Amino acid sequence: MPIPTTAKWPKPRSEDEFEDMAVDFLRTRWQDPHATRNGRRGQRQDGVDIVGHPPWLKGKTAGAQCKNTDSLTLATVIGEVEKAKKFKGELSEFLLVAAADRDGALQAEVREHFQAHPAPFHVEMVFWPDVVADLSSDEQLVAKHWKGFPTSPPAASGLPPPAWIDREAVRDNETAECQCELTLSIPAPGLDLDSSELASELITMAREGMAGRVFGVLLGQAASRTEQKFKWEGQLRQCANEILKWELEVADHGVLTHRWAKFRDDIRLLGITALIERVFASISRHRLALERAARRLGVGKK
Repeated sequence: MPIPTTAKWPKPRSEDEFEDMAVDFLRTRWQDPHATRNGRRGQRQDGVDIVGHPPWLKGKTAGAQCKNTDSLTLATVIGEVEKAKKFKGELSEFLLVAAADRDGALQAEVREHFQAHPAPFHVEMVFWPDVVADLSSDEQLVAKHWKGFPTSPPAASGLPPPAWIDREAVRDNETAECQCELTLSIPAPGLDLDSSELASELITMAREGMAGRVFGVLLGQAASRTEQKFKWEGQLRQCANEILKWELEVADHGVLTHRWAKFRDDIRLLGITALIERVFASISRHRLALERAARRLGVGKK
């Protein structure tokens, strides 16, 4: 039987089924448990199937249109945006959620069109892999939408599900977006650090100038702590049309997660090379923290 990390997740058979999935997906994406359908099928909806209130919109409304289809065109997207402009109450964010596989060419066309012809709200495409990534990380939602699929990931995993850096402080015209996440764990048994031990080691490295520039800045700030995790966040606007955002999170069992994102108004200048370099920097800092902790705790000594 396929398991959640390897399975080809079945797509919905009807619009209603897809909208049910989209509601649960958007409650996670928007961090709004009260996101709900806008009316019922057959009623005038002004191109908006689901409404919610993400915290980064500070009380303003986000809307989404669901399309249970395997293909989309720029004309379809433009048409749905035109309908959404008539939504009563106004929107600050509009997502077109489709059951289609991700289409990079269409995403580029959509960005270029709305850069040249701005909508009164942020417009974004969401594809089937994005929906699956969030729903499949929740056992209850797997049981709800994919009956018959196992609801527990492999026991050997133990890693947190991926997460997005939010768009708070990102401007509406900065629609070109690159997000990366790297999660690292202890590669071998014998050293099992809890979150406070790993956090303490990283903070000490930062004070000694051994954590690198990005980690050094993040670790120099106060961390938030929830459910045995430490989390640092930072952002930098070094250009008028660009903002960089980072998150560093450590959890029990020596797990370190580094997320970073760049938001711009031009996809050609995202600087992918610089983002990839941070992968190697994160690995080296995590390895150094583990080596220092092993020496301090006497692990590996005979």
